This record gives sequence, C-alpha cells and structure tokens, in this order.
Amino acid sequence: MGTVASAKNHPQNRPKRRWIRRAWQVGCLLLASLVIACSLTFWHLENRGLPEWIKRELVRRLAEKGLDLSFASMRWLPGEGLIVEDTRLQIPGNQQIGSFTAKAIVLQTNPMDWLLGNFQIEKALLREGRLESPLSMSEAPPWLIDGISTRLALHSRDWWELEFLKADTMGVQWHISGSLTNAVQLKDLAPAKPKTESVDQAPKQLLDQLIRLSQQVQFEGQPTVRLHLDLDAGRPSQSTAHASLASGPIRIGQQVCEGLELECLLKDQANSDASEASWQLTAIKTQIGNKVMMDVDLQGKALLDLNHYQPLGGQWQATLTPSKPGNLSGGPVEWSGSLQVPEEEGAQWSVTGNLNSNLLSWAEEAQPPSELKQIDATFDLSLNPHGPWLEQAHWEMHLLGVSTPWLNAPGMHVQLGLSPHPEPPEAASTERWAWWQALAPYQIALQAHVDSLDGSLLETDRMEAQLLWSAPELKVSSLKGTLYEGSL
Repeated sequence: MGTVASAKNHPQNRPKRRWIRRAWQVGCLLLASLVIACSLTFWHLENRGLPEWIKRELVRRLAEKGLDLSFASMRWLPGEGLIVEDTRLQIPGNQQIGSFTAKAIVLQTNPMDWLLGNFQIEKALLREGRLESPLSMSEAPPWLIDGISTRLALHSRDWWELEFLKADTMGVQWHISGSLTNAVQLKDLAPAKPKTESVDQAPKQLLDQLIRLSQQVQFEGQPTVRLHLDLDAGRPSQSTAHASLASGPIRIGQQVCEGLELECLLKDQANSDASEASWQLTAIKTQIGNKVMMDVDLQGKALLDLNHYQPLGGQWQATLTPSKPGNLSGGPVEWSGSLQVPEEEGAQWSVTGNLNSNLLSWAEEAQPPSELKQIDATFDLSLNPHGPWLEQAHWEMHLLGVSTPWLNAPGMHVQLGLSPHPEPPEAASTERWAWWQALAPYQIALQAHVDSLDGSLLETDRMEAQLLWSAPELKVSSLKGTLYEGSL
C-alpha cells in the first residue's frame, strides 16, 4: 500500500495533472464563449436584423428570379427562416401586373449556406398580403385584393410552384394553386400590340366592368372559387387553367339568383398559338326583371390569343326554362350565338345568334293568361371594343299564335334596327325622359307586319307599320291596315 501511495504523489505526475486541469478549464471557457457568441449572434439576427451584405445578396438573388424586393427590416428566427417585414414585391419593368405588399414574407433557407455565400431560397411564405393592380381603367381606382396568404416554392430561376394561395376579393374566397415556367420572363411579359387597334382597351374595359359589377353583388354566405393554373411566361398560349365556383343565393341590385355553379377550363390548342376556353354555367331560379324566374343552363367555348390578350371568336348555347313563382311558364327557350373577331385593322366584332321557343304563357292575377305558341328570332350585333360597345344591331322576330285578353293574332313579323344617333341630344336635356333616356344615343327603326288582329279593342285583316325613333322625335313614317270595311 505504501508503494502505491508514493507513486501517486511522485513529483513527475504533478505537471500532468495541472495540464489536464488547465485543458479542462480552457475547454469550458471556449465552450462558454461559443455559447455566448451563438446566443449573441442569434439575438442580433432576431432583434437587430441581418448584416447588410446578406440583405444585398438576398435582393440580388430575387432579382435573378425576376422579382424586385423592398422591405423595412430583415431578421432570422430559428425554426422559421428569414423574416422580411413590411415588404413590397413586384416585377421590374412591368407595372401592369401590379405589386404585392405584405406584413411579412418568410423565406425558408439554410443559414449555413448564406453565411458561406451559397444563398439559395427554397420557399417563400406570404402573410397578410395585399395585391394592388392597375389593370382597371385609368379613371378607376386600382384593383385591390386583401388578406392574402400564400406559399411559393422557388425551385429554380425558371420554375416556380404555388402550393397554395388564399385571398378575399369581390366578396369571394379564392383558393389558388399552380405552377409557372419560364418565370424569369415575367419582366418581359408586357402585352404585345393587338392585331387590331380596336381591341387595345378591351381587356382593361372588361376588367373595369367586372369590378363595377362586383360592387353590386351580394352573397348569402361567402362562396369559394377554386383555381388551378399552369402558366408559361415564355409561351402564354401553352398555359392551362381550371376554375370552379359554387354559390348559394346571390343578389345583384334587385335581381336574385337562388344558386350558381360555374366550371371553366383553359387548354392549349395543338399546332396553334391559340388557346381554347370552355365553360358550363348553371343558375337556379334566376330573376329576370320583376316577374320572370328562369333556370339557366349556359355552355360555350372561345378561342383566345393569349400572346396579344384578345379573343379570336367563340360560340355559346343556352337553355332557359321558366320557373315558379315567376309569371312566365312553358318553354324552354333555346338561345345560341357566336362571336367573330376579324383580323383586319379597325374591324368591328360581330355577334350573331338566334332564339326560339314553343308555347310560352304569361299569367297575371285576376286576368286570363296570354300565350305565344312559337317564337323564332335572329339578331346581328356589331361591337366596337374601343367604345362605345354597341355600334349597330338588327333583330328580326317571327311570332305565331299570339293570344292576349284583348287581342289575338295568328302571326306577326317584326324587324328592329339600331344605329348611333348622328347628333344625340345633350344629357342635361334628357334627365326627365325616364327610360327613354337610355335610347337617346341611338336611332331605332321598327317595321312590323301583322296578318290579322281579332279582339275587343281592334279588328283588322292586316296591319303594317314603320316607325323611326331619332331623339327627341318618334316618327310614324308608314301605317297601313284594313279596318272593318275600310282601309288605312
């Protein structure tokens, strides 16, 4: 035992024990310094923000992906990522698309990578965002979308994936997903010059009208629009989309619809620069006027030139079935038509169509019903998208078996033509014209032929009339008829 104790206390072992003790003390000091340094670094990154060189690198990397970022502060939180606060995100050189502003954008990235200069943005999460787009008409305020939350995966400079986007606008909740290829070309995605000058303002006018219409729409329960987009910024004609909407009761002014379902599809055309859009709309108990209720089934398709942002043509078919409690019954009414957009400079759009139905009945309280056994009508409209929209119109109607409590007619033929008034009256002079005021900008020519009339008010074998409305005058240019035993 004495030999072992003397070995432990040998003078040669004392420096070794002191070296181990000092190494342990230095190690603990270094570890404590590292913990303190990391804590201070994390505190600084979280509370004081990132160094300026990291901020500049982030802005540069986003610019490479086609995005321009400005912000108030930038900090890093463990478990979340880079927090960019009070941000504005837009596409440089293209103000028509607009810009995003957000309370915060969370960028998921590996901190070791950006500390080593290998800065890569994997995903971006947008919180409390807002879109401001000047796509509406110049005199109207910008189009605003609030409450945006979204997550965007930036896989590469040319491929982005929108995992989800939720937003509220126009009284509707939007759920959007999709992808974008050739994303860096967004900055070059300014609308090409239209093939015809007349359609230059058409997209802006259409959006402006939609915004104005949305301000009049009231929903009972917020409907949801689900939209999936696969867009190609380099080749817009190769983009595809699918949208669906289901809604309960809707009120537009004094008009009511009990239910609405809409399905839309956009797909590219093989071996063509055009895209095809198709839709299916079902509306239940839709109020038309004050006393007519209709169940509407509308479907159609259109060809679109997405490179120039204009339609190339389209067609539609609709079935309108009268429903209760409206005063109209019978039917259904079949309505179809088509749109042609010529390529010639300054040419007007042309809309043609027809409407027909059998055995329609109109019933008022305490009165015998009125009936129409058959109606065949055609219409031809000339539209000027550059404004005003309705340039010229022509309607022609054949009515068979007209029966009312006062008059009966086996057949009627009516033609109606509309054209712009060469010198329309001043708006101030038409303020008291009631519904005639809406007709002031037009000249309207009416021609009517009735085979015979039989009723308590009038009896005639035939009657022809020609009328011309040219504000402020209504002229009867021709009136012919056989009345009783004489003629007019």
